[in-house]
Amino acid sequence: MTKFRTTLMAATVLAALPLAAKAQPVAGLYIGGGVGVNFQQALSASDEDGRLGDFKSRQPGFVGLGSIGWGFGNGLRAEIEGNYRDATLRMGGEGGPGHGRLSTYGVMGNLLYDFNGISPAVVPYIGGGVGYAWRQPHNVNTNGGREGPTNDTAGNFAFQGIAGLAFPIMQVPGLSITTEYRFFGVLNTKHAIEDDGNDKMKLGNGYNHSVLLGVRYAFN
Repeated sequence: MTKFRTTLMAATVLAALPLAAKAQPVAGLYIGGGVGVNFQQALSASDEDGRLGDFKSRQPGFVGLGSIGWGFGNGLRAEIEGNYRDATLRMGGEGGPGHGRLSTYGVMGNLLYDFNGISPAVVPYIGGGVGYAWRQPHNVNTNGGREGPTNDTAGNFAFQGIAGLAFPIMQVPGLSITTEYRFFGVLNTKHAIEDDGNDKMKLGNGYNHSVLLGVRYAFN
């Protein structure tokens, strides 16, 4: 009988080990943040007279974000996010290249799903969000050196798709290192042109590809 009880206890412990090793779903309040590089796709520009050309990104820009959210304990999470992106732009032309910077910042509401239980060391997740983003051009010039929109902020609807991996730190329950890819889009915005206050330049839909490294901490 003693041998049977010992065997039964050992089997129970062994059966419970995989369950204990699984990363637990986020339940309750959590906070997160990340920084990385942002790649701005070509951005069309036009005014009342027609199309002016495309602003193209000269080099990768900066992206940073912070979020606060709630996990429902079943893999689903909902969060509010604030973000910022920066891009250096250039427009080529016969009269010389246009140039400038574009700042984009927004507020998003996201819904995400964690695939818990696949591995104790890594938790894949996907999600998406909608919100509002503002774009602010800085010292932008178009073909021929014409002054474009300068420091005139305008906003519109924004959306994003998210795919990431979380790496739980077993020594600190609730803490995870995250790495993400985000596709972020903003619908077209109209900005006042510095040398003609009555004229407007329209910047077309902006699409961004962002790669981030971050941290997340779940309080429960």
